[in-house]
Amino acid sequence: MESAIRCYLLTRADFTNKWSLPFEVEIVGKETDYVSLAAKKFLEICRRKEFENVLNINTADSSFGCPKYLSLTSRIENLVSITRLRHGRKVCFAERKATKGTPQIYGEDWYLREESGDWSLKKKDKIITKYQRSISEKEPDEETAVFAKTKKGRELRIEIRGWKGMLMHSSDGFSMKEAEFDLVSFRVLDEKTGERVFKEDVFVAVLGAERKRLNLKEIYQRFRRRFDLEVTNRFLKQEMFLQDYQTPKKENIENWILTAQTAMWLLYEASEEVENVSAKWQKYSEPKIKEGEKRTPSQSKKGAERLFLSFEKEPYLPKKCQKGIGRKKGEKQCKRVEYKVEKKAKAVKTRRRKGEKQE
Repeated sequence: MESAIRCYLLTRADFTNKWSLPFEVEIVGKETDYVSLAAKKFLEICRRKEFENVLNINTADSSFGCPKYLSLTSRIENLVSITRLRHGRKVCFAERKATKGTPQIYGEDWYLREESGDWSLKKKDKIITKYQRSISEKEPDEETAVFAKTKKGRELRIEIRGWKGMLMHSSDGFSMKEAEFDLVSFRVLDEKTGERVFKEDVFVAVLGAERKRLNLKEIYQRFRRRFDLEVTNRFLKQEMFLQDYQTPKKENIENWILTAQTAMWLLYEASEEVENVSAKWQKYSEPKIKEGEKRTPSQSKKGAERLFLSFEKEPYLPKKCQKGIGRKKGEKQCKRVEYKVEKKAKAVKTRRRKGEKQE
């Protein structure tokens, strides 16, 4: 077994409730390129019968806002990717013109920043100062606004702007010449004061042949629900003990992951039937839910015990079995080998240094 493993998790969001369910889970090696793996997985999933004739929408963070991922997913006809781009990244408009030599594809460069100005870049041991023109100076093709309110009652205005026909420069052998996308920015402001709530804007690339079917408000709503994935990851680790099970056998870990995944779906199905269970000191602020609305994963877990105890016990009672033989006298077991924890970023960096070719 490898000295370190990572869990590849793909979730499926319920847009009417705050649930992001583990749809496909797989163990991958510490040196696996998770960006290329995700692109290949989406290609496999979108070709399945149940997803072949429907529009699939995927939201991803800035780790996937690179040519390696976008160039591969742009070829999937029934997939629209809403991917966050790194702040400060260089983009350009597609200007396809015939010339005497190679046809022109890329237009003028723009940068994903709030304001234009000089920015310092570090290349090897040198620091280079370069003027970067902000995309905010370019008139958007369309814009709108969405109003929201925080739990404490603070009123917000989210300004959404969109630019069509954008391109990203190719890198690492992945061509972006045919992977056009729409650029969308989100700016959160305080409705009363007009001041920024967050220092930086959020930029996302909307990529796919069917991206025109989504308007700016739908793009914002879809991307905002991406953060439910972070809640699911934390819940699986803290409440479902996804990462606490230790064994030297890979098969046992795969079974444990499947158990945690199944338990999450079981809570999802029970979330409409469970009652609210809270401590005495919490009863004054019991959360109210609308009719037909599901309770959160945490609320469902608290009320699941009371619901499951109402079931008939006989089918779930443990079966009688003989005790195991046990260890023979004088038999000794070898001590398990302990490995150091390695972060995934370090593993990918090491692989790149070795000069491994990209697939």
